[in-house]
Amino acid sequence: MGIFNKRKSTGTGTLNVEEIKVATTIIISSYNDGSGAGPRCVKWYFLVREINGKYHEIFSDKQIEKEEDTQHNGFTSQSFDTPHIQKLEPLTQYLRNPKKKVIELQLLFDFILEMNVQERLSTSEESED
Repeated sequence: MGIFNKRKSTGTGTLNVEEIKVATTIIISSYNDGSGAGPRCVKWYFLVREINGKYHEIFSDKQIEKEEDTQHNGFTSQSFDTPHIQKLEPLTQYLRNPKKKVIELQLLFDFILEMNVQERLSTSEESED
């Protein structure tokens, strides 16, 4: 999914598990499928860490805004094709060993990829019913 235009490679290595959160985001798609149903809202998961009070995706280092940050004069404004964080959970909630201190980047990539594939598959199954 082309959310971010440029990728900043973090290379191989490990990250501190306690710094990483799983961000559940909503993306309002600008794609028009011709059904007349309007824009499609897509749930997408990112792995983020907090830097100076802002949340940055760990693989690209791009900032992802929280929904509260997009409220102005009582209204929430969201841009098309831009993720907005709805919920943050510690990565430790998803680990078999929550006492683990460091984790490899490849394992994180595989984990978040599987989370998003499972979400898409469950959404596809619901729409077929």
